[in-house]
Amino acid sequence: MAAYGAAFALPFFLLALFPSAISRMPKSGNWLASVKPVLAFIELAAAVKFFSNADLGWSAGWITKPVFLALWIAIFAMLAAYLVGLPEALRTVGRLRRLFGFATLAACVSLLSGLNGRKLDLIDPFLPPEPYPSKSGRVEASAGAIHAATYEEALLKARDGGKTVFVDFTGVTCANCRYMEKNVFPVPEVAAALRGLVQVQLYTDRPTNADRANQKLQGKLAGNQALPTYVLVRPDGSVIDKFEGATRDPREFAAFLRKAAK
Repeated sequence: MAAYGAAFALPFFLLALFPSAISRMPKSGNWLASVKPVLAFIELAAAVKFFSNADLGWSAGWITKPVFLALWIAIFAMLAAYLVGLPEALRTVGRLRRLFGFATLAACVSLLSGLNGRKLDLIDPFLPPEPYPSKSGRVEASAGAIHAATYEEALLKARDGGKTVFVDFTGVTCANCRYMEKNVFPVPEVAAALRGLVQVQLYTDRPTNADRANQKLQGKLAGNQALPTYVLVRPDGSVIDKFEGATRDPREFAAFLRKAAK
């Protein structure tokens, strides 16, 4: 909260130190009449994200990834049309505004490709998990791996196969969790290491008895409630090591997974 308050106070503090800078700031005018509708469209896009978080928390299944993308495409398509002046003012808008309009239209095309399964890199972490958690209970981490629906089932499979359990503590609204699933888990070095483990993905941020039980389990195994948290567990239930948070370096995560073989 201190950082939040400082961010809002900093501009006024700096202007108080350098009052002459006020005279060089942009003056209000007709350009603000264009900025306000743009911000309104952005606010609508943000609202879709907030409604999506609530939908995931309730496991309603209304705002799945395709629905989310379709709503954003519609919102940004209308924004692009507004910026370029459609349907009647195309010739009167300025070049800068038109440039922003075409850039927004390009973003729409990129989002449209996401409906066909294309990876959206930085956007993917903010989208709902796919498949939707209420339908599958987990997100597949790597093809050909051994998966379990519960921690107890994972331990049984680990004992039968003499393998290590990879416990993925995640959340339906956790952007860093989605980043790891979309950008780190599929990396060949990481995927190969995951295939040798019994994987179980446990959600902890929904108001359900199962998620509350998963929270307690995370506290027991990892000693935290941070998301994401990954824990390597021996078949007897003892912890080998844990990995807290996301990483942009797949090699770092692969090195963590290799501890399962030691």
